[in-house]
Amino acid sequence: MSAAYQRTLKAWAADFRAKLDPKIRTLISQANFDLYHGPVQDGAWGDPTANDPDWHDYPGFTKACKQITSALTAAKLPSKLYFDTDMECWQEKEPEGKIYDECDGQGQVECEIGFGKCATCYGRGEFDPGGDWWKVDRKELLSAIVGTELVGYL
Repeated sequence: MSAAYQRTLKAWAADFRAKLDPKIRTLISQANFDLYHGPVQDGAWGDPTANDPDWHDYPGFTKACKQITSALTAAKLPSKLYFDTDMECWQEKEPEGKIYDECDGQGQVECEIGFGKCATCYGRGEFDPGGDWWKVDRKELLSAIVGTELVGYL
């Protein structure tokens, strides 16, 4: 994947995460920490979360995953997106060309001498969307939001 693709994915994920409730964003971080560092708040020696007030509301890994999944569903996580890596933007609809009304997509219009090239589309008949478009599926979008490892548990 290109650097522009990665930047676009990162920008979209940051934008989506910003729309989530702050408690869910915290829960995502906590679940990732729990996943990588083992059980938290279990009284084990050296547990960095033992006296941390930010962890008092942590429901445990399984319940956290269920809450994150519910929040992402409620936030309407798209099933797919289309990235234009030239412009580094995204949209939910597949990019499609435009058929010009002047020539009904034929590229020719009637004129005094019969038929001539359409002045609007220069004889092409339709406009092909420019840019380097990529279709991004839900799993990759989810991975960008919560992390590659945590996706397997949601």
